[in-house]
Amino acid sequence: MAEVEALPPLAPALAPNAAVLAAQLGQLALEQSLEQSHSPSEQQTASPPGAPSRQPIHERHTACSRLHALVDPESESAAAIKALLRIGEPRPGPAALPQLGAGATEYARRHGESIRDLVARKRQIFLAQMSLDTKHSEIAKLEQRSRQWEEALAASEAALDADSQRFEEYLKENDAKLQEALRRAEAEARARAEKAAEAKRLAAAIAALRSEMGKMEEQLEECKTLKAFLDSVTPQEWFEGLAAQRDSQKAALRAAWQEQCDAIAARKREAAAAQQRAENDMQWARTQQQFERAERAQREAAAALREALAEQDPPEPDYGVLDVEEEGLHFRDPSQLLAVFSQLQGSNMFQIQTAQDAESAVEAARADHAATTAALDADAAGLRRQVAELEAGVAASRERSARLQAAARQSLEGGGGGVLGRESSGGSVAGAGGAGSASGGGGGSHPQVQPLGLGLGPLSEAVAAAYEAAGFARDASVTPLQMLQKLEGRLEEWLAALGPPGGPVALLAEQVERGREKERRQAARADKLAARQAEHESRVARVLARAAAPKFQKSGKPAMTRSVLQREERGGGGERDDDAEEELRAFLALVDEAIPADQ
Repeated sequence: MAEVEALPPLAPALAPNAAVLAAQLGQLALEQSLEQSHSPSEQQTASPPGAPSRQPIHERHTACSRLHALVDPESESAAAIKALLRIGEPRPGPAALPQLGAGATEYARRHGESIRDLVARKRQIFLAQMSLDTKHSEIAKLEQRSRQWEEALAASEAALDADSQRFEEYLKENDAKLQEALRRAEAEARARAEKAAEAKRLAAAIAALRSEMGKMEEQLEECKTLKAFLDSVTPQEWFEGLAAQRDSQKAALRAAWQEQCDAIAARKREAAAAQQRAENDMQWARTQQQFERAERAQREAAAALREALAEQDPPEPDYGVLDVEEEGLHFRDPSQLLAVFSQLQGSNMFQIQTAQDAESAVEAARADHAATTAALDADAAGLRRQVAELEAGVAASRERSARLQAAARQSLEGGGGGVLGRESSGGSVAGAGGAGSASGGGGGSHPQVQPLGLGLGPLSEAVAAAYEAAGFARDASVTPLQMLQKLEGRLEEWLAALGPPGGPVALLAEQVERGREKERRQAARADKLAARQAEHESRVARVLARAAAPKFQKSGKPAMTRSVLQREERGGGGERDDDAEEELRAFLALVDEAIPADQ
């Protein structure tokens, strides 16, 4: 009844006949029991449960058909359904119905129903039972599916709980990491701020140190400038004395070091000699006692020799320390500087006076140069004018010569050779006289300029001095030209010995030459300084004497300079110039006439 109530669709149809349906179900169960009791041969001949099926191929079932079937094809319910559905088969006779049992016949007689109706009713009951089984199977499947869903839901809840727990742990870990990152960021920010503050402090300290260094450098520059000034006014003798003192200290240090080295070498030699003597004594010992004494002495000498050999020579002292030492100052008293200042003041006065004298001399030289330049310019203009006049005279003489040559050719052709001879002779005489007068006039108006130069005697002496300096013996039979030839050969030999310009000998020669040139310059500078000092002292003495002398007072009227009268040139010079030009033209004409005759 519980199963019937669990099926809502069938409950209204089966509720009125519930008792009948229960009786029918009981009858059906009884008939099934009777069938099983009346067919023992079939039970015996039936195949065992594990035996393979012998059904035809079209009646066999597959795993897929069994999975999707509402009723298991191998169950008893399926067999009963198949038997009831075979309605179209021939019905069994009365003799074939004993399996229903007597109760069924009696039930059909009592209720006035036939067997067919009873079978149909039972068929309906079976269908209802089959639907109930189907519903039960569906319910079981749904329950199983719901259990699976519940299990899946439980697994999902468990996974969700695990995920939630892991998420909570992740959040906690993330919070912890965030806190750690915040703490680390704060620490780094604090460290960065400390570093920035330290950098600012160091920058300020560096700026202060730089300013202090700048001040110290300025003070150092001032001190260097002052020291340079003091060194410039310090006498050279003091520096020389300081250098001599350092040289003496270096020599003392070197002597002490050499003495120590000599002492160590002497100890080594003495130890070696003592060992040699001990060995000789051992070799020439005659008694056992002498041998033992010699052996002890030999051991002692060997130990002394080892000690002497182990002793190293002392290192050479560092002489550069003396050069690095700060040198003192020459000036110890301010009065020394005052004396130097007074001396410099006198020197400045002398230099001022010298500069003024030099300026006045320069002005005078400039004035002389201007006057000389003007005079030379005037002379040059006159000479240029004379050259132009001479060129014009030469051109006129050439024209006259051409005319005379033409006349001579005509006279020769016409037989007038006497006229040409007379003219030629007259021209010759005139030309000779004119030449003489021209030369005389030229000698009077244009004096010859003698070249200035070194005489032969001093030049020969200079060549002889160079000849002796080159290493040759002076001989009276050797002429200056031969001396110069020998000097040239000696110079070529020396240049060949020196080798190429970049060679070591050439470099050494250049160094020697520079050294000698430096010595020569130093000597010349010393001589010049001495001369300047002497001249300076004399001028200072004159300046002091002039300064100490009483002031000169002019008295009386100043003397007037004499006036120079202007001289007028006479007019005779132009006539002399004209005569000289005429004579020159005549001479040139004679020369032009004589040239074709010679040809």
